[in-house]
Amino acid sequence: MLNSLKEGNAITGISAWTSDMNSNQTWLPATVPTLIRQSADDCVIESIAFSPGGDRLAALSSKGDVTLWDLTSAQAIGEVEGQGKVAFSPDGTLLATGVGESACLYETETWRRVREFGHQGHPVNCVAFAPSGNVLAVGDYRKFVLWDATGGKRLTQIRALDRVVQVLVFSPNGKVLASRSFDEMKFWDLTTGHPLCAIADLHGPSCDICFAPNGRSIISGRDKTSLARWTLNGRPRGVFRDPRAEGYFLSAYYSPDGTCVAVGGQDNMVHLWNANTRVLQRSLSGPVNWVHSIAFSPDGKWLAAAAGPRIHLWMRVADAASPKVKPPRQVVQAAKTQNQRMTKLRSVNGLIARLKKIHWFANVGKPNRHDPSIVRIRDWEEWPGPEDASVADHAARYQSWYDELFVAVRTYDLQEVEKLWKQVEEMTFELARTAVPYDPMADAWIATSQCVHEAAFCAALIACYLKMKWPLPDELVEDWRWYESGHWPCGYGVL
Repeated sequence: MLNSLKEGNAITGISAWTSDMNSNQTWLPATVPTLIRQSADDCVIESIAFSPGGDRLAALSSKGDVTLWDLTSAQAIGEVEGQGKVAFSPDGTLLATGVGESACLYETETWRRVREFGHQGHPVNCVAFAPSGNVLAVGDYRKFVLWDATGGKRLTQIRALDRVVQVLVFSPNGKVLASRSFDEMKFWDLTTGHPLCAIADLHGPSCDICFAPNGRSIISGRDKTSLARWTLNGRPRGVFRDPRAEGYFLSAYYSPDGTCVAVGGQDNMVHLWNANTRVLQRSLSGPVNWVHSIAFSPDGKWLAAAAGPRIHLWMRVADAASPKVKPPRQVVQAAKTQNQRMTKLRSVNGLIARLKKIHWFANVGKPNRHDPSIVRIRDWEEWPGPEDASVADHAARYQSWYDELFVAVRTYDLQEVEKLWKQVEEMTFELARTAVPYDPMADAWIATSQCVHEAAFCAALIACYLKMKWPLPDELVEDWRWYESGHWPCGYGVL
């Protein structure tokens, strides 16, 4: 039976890349989708995997579920329970993932759970199919277990001492299994069950590992500014270093032809390196969160990167026309054009002119003429702080609108929009801070300082949405009306 889908799954537009990694062609936008969960969802997509046919993508989230996407229609086609990692069988008929202390297999036609391997004794951290499809490796706290994927029999168990087994990958010929923990990577001889070698002195959080298509080497993150390649006897074969990197690398993946290495991590970018020369070729912007997982489709057509609740997709094309940057569906759904017309928010210049006329926060504590049915704070001491549930919900919506905007800004390199954001934010900040006791060092618990930052954020959002010609979310317009009337829409109210 097809599992029910969560409400709020959506698609928006994204970018493309040229087919020749060594060329100087421009990476142009293309009309292919970006898959996301709910815009205000606080989940993080931790693992993604393409089906062998390249037409489906599985995405495992920190919420404990796996969403299955059809890339032809850009629609979610199922959802199953999962944790740790996801992996398709080589023939594409099964999907493996962890559930509690067990590993589970789901049929990819019905998404019905057909087999369970456990109990491992500890929560499952990772799964991997052997190239033959007959063996499933399952890793947890101190060990990994090899299972007969078809019969369900435990084949062998290999201890990893006190290491947390976070990643498992089979070599292309199926004779070697690589495991990665926080600060160590090992290669295991599957004929004997003994380690071939260990690579220690790795730094930072664990990074995904990937064998080269020829099986002779492997790549993974090494430290804060680099990833490295090793032979199967542990000998270094070169370092991919980026001194500009901000944060650790979290995922690395070879292209199917072995010419390119895609890397993502804590700098909210996807970097593409020439695998032979170790020269950085391209850096793809678009993500507004850490990139936790990267994958190429088996045919090399797609590159996917999971960042926060979104999966960004790039299609390898030789030539593409740049499409109109359309607003995300959830932005359209949140907008009411009637409300936008009522407030006459039609142009950036008009907004800036009105900013200068606002009597900032002059009426806080007084009734609001345009909506007296809503009770807001009557004095600054009533501000409940950022941990109040309704304040946090309000902040999450604002963050989601910001994320949607800057996914488009970064993907399409809209520098004029980013410049406008800074201009309007700084202008509003300077105007509003003169109206209340303001402390630049104050935290979000101090109402008279927090209201200034929120006003600047709201005005910058509106300006950039107008610049993009996106419809304004209804709640954003409503908040603007409160600012214009001298109040503070501080994130909570009672009808």
